[in-house]
Amino acid sequence: MRPNDKDDGPVPDAIAILDAVIDHVAEEEAENGEPTEQDIRWAHDLRLKMQSRIAALRSAHTGPTNHPGPAPMDSELRALGREGLLARLEALRQHGGVQYAHQDLTGLSDDDLRQMLAIWVGPTEG
Repeated sequence: MRPNDKDDGPVPDAIAILDAVIDHVAEEEAENGEPTEQDIRWAHDLRLKMQSRIAALRSAHTGPTNHPGPAPMDSELRALGREGLLARLEALRQHGGVQYAHQDLTGLSDDDLRQMLAIWVGPTEG
């Protein structure tokens, strides 16, 4: 130690200094870094693996479920366009006591809307 140096405590060892530098670099990379193709592939694979594990856990805790096939549908319902399907759903909602969880039906396809209607109104002649 030189005569003008202040002794403020023990000198940190090399491992502590290296850990601090690595932490700083990792924080900087997390905040400002750009992902590589390898990073993106790894994240995608991890997501698929986690979704699979979650589905397996959910299945183990809920037991087997029986999903019915498509509801029988008449030709009138098959012929309706999107506006007609939405109008029929709205009429059922307002006057038929039907409730559905989808608040925004724009995310549903025309076939999804037809299936919803077919379940509620059932098959008719056609």
